[in-house]
Amino acid sequence: MFYLRIEDGSFGFAVDGVHVITKTDIPITDEEYAEFFRRQGVGECFRLKKERPESGGLFDYIEPFEMEQPEHTTTPFEELEQENQQLKLALAEAIEKQETDKIEQQLAQAEMFETILQMLEPQGGGE
Repeated sequence: MFYLRIEDGSFGFAVDGVHVITKTDIPITDEEYAEFFRRQGVGECFRLKKERPESGGLFDYIEPFEMEQPEHTTTPFEELEQENQQLKLALAEAIEKQETDKIEQQLAQAEMFETILQMLEPQGGGE
C-alpha cells in the first residue's frame, strides 16, 4: 500500500513494507500513485495545495502547477565564445575594408601613371 507523506511543507511517498508508516501518512490508491508518476513523467509538476482537506485522495492534497523557468544567464565560457565571434566578425570586416582600400589605391595609381605617360608623350607639332 502507498501513502502520501507531508513533512515541512513538502510531500513524498511512503511504501508499506519499505518505510515505517506513521499515523500522519495518508493512504492513497495504487491508481493515484501510478497516475502521479505517469503525469510527472510527461513533465507535469506538482505542489501541495495551500488549503488541504482533512481527508481525501492524493489529488485532493496536491495540485499541478507551471514551474517558472529561470532566465538563462550566460556562463563565462559562453561570454568568451560570443566575444570571440564578435572579434572574428570585426576582423573579417577590417580585412574586407583593407582589400577595398587596396584596390581603390591601385586604381588611383594606375590612373596617375596613365596621366604621367600622357604628359610625357611628345606633343604633335609641325615640322
